[in-house]
Amino acid sequence: MTIRPTHALCLVALAGIAALPLAGCNASRPALPAGETPQQISGQIDKAAALTRDAQRLENIGRDREAADKYREAIGIYRELPVAWNNLGRLMMKESNNLAAAEAFKTAAELSPTDPRPVHNLGTLWESLGYLDDAARWYGEALQRDENYLPSLRRVAIVEEIRNKPDATTLERVRRALLIEQDPWWKDKFRRDRLRFEDLINTSKTDPMSKVDPIYRPDPATPPPTPAPAPAPGAP
Repeated sequence: MTIRPTHALCLVALAGIAALPLAGCNASRPALPAGETPQQISGQIDKAAALTRDAQRLENIGRDREAADKYREAIGIYRELPVAWNNLGRLMMKESNNLAAAEAFKTAAELSPTDPRPVHNLGTLWESLGYLDDAARWYGEALQRDENYLPSLRRVAIVEEIRNKPDATTLERVRRALLIEQDPWWKDKFRRDRLRFEDLINTSKTDPMSKVDPIYRPDPATPPPTPAPAPAPGAP
């Protein structure tokens, strides 16, 4: 992979982020200011949620910079709003501000520990940069949160097809995807992947010295959709 010069400085820091597990939610949360009443906190949440809805409307009409400013304003008022962090991360990723995007996705993931979307988005970030091992790990984390999360099931199939390192877990995910997938393109791909992965796994069991073809790539005539970060739900 060729790394553009503009990415070079942030990749070292990104590598550190990729290596770190998600912390518990409280690890990134500041203590509430002394003397704040529940009514004041409720007001902050309402104001931050309104700003996030404004940001989403701006984002929907292509005014990304203004939307990013609104998300930052919302976070400044009430930091524990995962939708704002996730959506800010998506906008930072579009601008190739990869370090800021990774930090935003990780914060969203910590604040919403059962939501697969921000973790999936970390996978899309690493996949877009060509770091497929890291991408596979984050997609796997998303599927630990929700084993039926279809965007991650799809991207895992793409990444494992390129890496050529399927295992029993990969095969189980492909089989699960076949049960819930409705799109004809993806259903056909999952069927082909299941047959190919089964053959590779069976071959490796019967011939431990066999090696997978390292130059295998998907059929260029039917390229898979490029990875795109998953949105968060609307603001509360």
